[in-house]
Amino acid sequence: MRVMLAICFFPMVALLITPAIRPFRWPRIIWTYVIPLVPFMLWFEGLMSCLRAYSKDELFQMSKRLRVKDYHWQAGTKRNGFVPITYLIGYPKRTE
Repeated sequence: MRVMLAICFFPMVALLITPAIRPFRWPRIIWTYVIPLVPFMLWFEGLMSCLRAYSKDELFQMSKRLRVKDYHWQAGTKRNGFVPITYLIGYPKRTE
């Protein structure tokens, strides 16, 4: 939920930092302020990315459906800052 809230601020950040981007280009100003396509695209792409993201349980269930017996799967969420990162790691089991 916090991630989706943060995405709502992306357009405002784009509006604030665009004048500071060097080298200066008129098309950048036009697509940000006159026709605000850049802020809209930042918001839309961020929202779509949140909607297609999987939870750690969903990732783990997907890994169970794989018919690979010699791999160990680990799914989790790393909370290291503002945005939590969900991951799925697969590595071969040791054969001894």
